[in-house]
Amino acid sequence: MARSGMSPRMLVIGLDAADPSLIEKWSADGVLPTLKRLRSEGYWVKLRHTGEFTSSSIWPSIYTGAHLGKHGFYHTTQIVPGTKELGLLKPERCGQSPFWRDLDKSGRHSIVVDVPFSYPRADLNGIQISDWGSYERFSEPRSTSREVLTEIDRRFGRYPVGQEMSRNAPVGKRELQRRRTQLLAGAALKGNLIKWLMSSRPWDFFMVVFGETHAAGHSFWNFGSNNHHDSFDSKALNLTTTLRDIYRAVDGEISKLVEMLDERTSVLVLSGHGMRPNYAGWHLIPEVLSRLGFLVTGSKTSGNGIRAPERSQQLRSLLPLNWRRSLSRYLPNRLRDYLTIHWATSGIDWAQTRAFCLPTERLGFIRINLKGREPNGIVEPGLEYQNLCDQICETLKQLVHPRTGRPIVGEVFYTDHVFPGPQRDCLPDLIVDWRHEGEIDEACSRQVGTVKASSPDLRYASHSPEGFAVLYGRGIRRGYASTGHILDVAPTVLTYFGLQPPSYMDGQAWANPFGL
Repeated sequence: MARSGMSPRMLVIGLDAADPSLIEKWSADGVLPTLKRLRSEGYWVKLRHTGEFTSSSIWPSIYTGAHLGKHGFYHTTQIVPGTKELGLLKPERCGQSPFWRDLDKSGRHSIVVDVPFSYPRADLNGIQISDWGSYERFSEPRSTSREVLTEIDRRFGRYPVGQEMSRNAPVGKRELQRRRTQLLAGAALKGNLIKWLMSSRPWDFFMVVFGETHAAGHSFWNFGSNNHHDSFDSKALNLTTTLRDIYRAVDGEISKLVEMLDERTSVLVLSGHGMRPNYAGWHLIPEVLSRLGFLVTGSKTSGNGIRAPERSQQLRSLLPLNWRRSLSRYLPNRLRDYLTIHWATSGIDWAQTRAFCLPTERLGFIRINLKGREPNGIVEPGLEYQNLCDQICETLKQLVHPRTGRPIVGEVFYTDHVFPGPQRDCLPDLIVDWRHEGEIDEACSRQVGTVKASSPDLRYASHSPEGFAVLYGRGIRRGYASTGHILDVAPTVLTYFGLQPPSYMDGQAWANPFGL
């Protein structure tokens, strides 16, 4: 709640995919002194969402205060509504406005830097910079102010961290060493950029997201653990401490930013999701659907009536898997994305397919070939659609790992139930979450037999549904802990400024931090 007689300001610092368990541990150990102080003197909130919130939906859900059925973002590669084509996500297509637009309408001046999956709005009276140093970038750096972007380029140059390391190929020691150096340099450079903007431009609300914690989690999660085995001495290369070192570097930048603030400015540090070992089974789903007869692959029918694979699929299959993985490491992002889009649905026989998979990196995404929605839909809406979803759900829940006898699926979410809204048709129909108890390289059931496949995603870590937020400042309760949801962030910020959250927002403002 805004303090009477003062014009409040707020600085929001996002730590993309920073894991709360590591924050808690390293704060207690003294590795992260700034976050330790903010936590002990501020209001700590454990953020959690259930597994249906995808990693690509986290920041859009935070900055809109709305779920996927309203903003429409679930992955970097999404199906284009009304077609069977896949396309790269375009931030401009977000179905809801960010909460800083509401601040702008109320006369507050905002500066927003590198919030993932957002874009510089032409109707924003403040400054927004996108794709300068985000973990996932969709274009060259963009801004609402050409003058500011030019000055950033002159003063700071380009962000030093390049494209994401390959998910599909083993990464060597030189690449890991280079990535470590780049991430540490990136955190320092972004800190300098933010300090310059904070001191040289007027603002009431400032938001920045550090993406270095996200990249480090994927690349360095297992180093130093008993689970990691590599072909080089990771300790000698300083890789065992890289994740901690990057968290510590970002903590140092937070300290410098907090030192610049006056008493009327509160701080909100947050992460919408965390990290955990990369145990997922989405790569098994296509074979499961195929054995059920729901996913039929092939192309044109030959003279003998047998469907022949597409020529592109034939050429791809001629390359050994390890060759394809090695080549993918050196492909530019745009070409890699294009190939992902092409291979995902290129071999599907739409006239016979009832359900198919969409590109993913953790959860399983299944879409029904629904008549009236898909160009070649064959499944009738209503009872046939519902029965098909039920059958797929029950089949997936019966899959167990042969070595443990334990189910591999944690939950199957029906999108109609969890994400209704105007963007519903942009989304998968079923979202599959996993039990995350170990590597999922095979599964079996009486109905489908045994399916085997290694995950093509070789990164050490994927995402967990745990996040955190810590509020710090004059008038905010000290040393208090609570729980909340990522959808609560937007209404909480608006409430802090004395504004009524819009009716479309699905979260609720935290009352206790402000003594309400």
